[in-house]
Amino acid sequence: SYNLERAGFAVSMAGDGIGGLELARQLQPSLIILDVMLPGLDGFSICRTLTRERAVPIVLLTALQDEAHRIAGLELGAIDYVVKPFSMGELLARVRAILRWGERQRDQPVADVLTAGELQLDRVSRQAWLAGQEIELSYKEFDLLACLMRHSGVALERDQLLELVWG
Repeated sequence: SYNLERAGFAVSMAGDGIGGLELARQLQPSLIILDVMLPGLDGFSICRTLTRERAVPIVLLTALQDEAHRIAGLELGAIDYVVKPFSMGELLARVRAILRWGERQRDQPVADVLTAGELQLDRVSRQAWLAGQEIELSYKEFDLLACLMRHSGVALERDQLLELVWG
């Protein structure tokens, strides 16, 4: 985490698999670097669960070097598999490459509509409708409403909202 932060990335960490899964669900990060051998819940299980829930690039880190483990990790949905020991330069290059690819994908508009009851938000066109009537929202009002709708049913703390909406 130290090296990633020094490279300019915002980093959140968990000490075990269960905490990591919960943190990933709460923060919805742009990229997850996941150790395979974690206490509580292993990285393969977390990878399987997260890739079923949403599209998120996952890089697996492990000391397990055999081909079967690498194949298993990639088949579960990981986008990359890095074997320990590794150089920090290589890991940072892989992270940057994955994030660049993700940015190019986001530049291609796709319908992205959130719905809650009679409220609809189109995150691509940044338009909102309530009961079919378009409503005007400021930039941050739209972002805040979209964040709350994406996390429907989850009580978000003030600090989480500040991070998710204001960065």
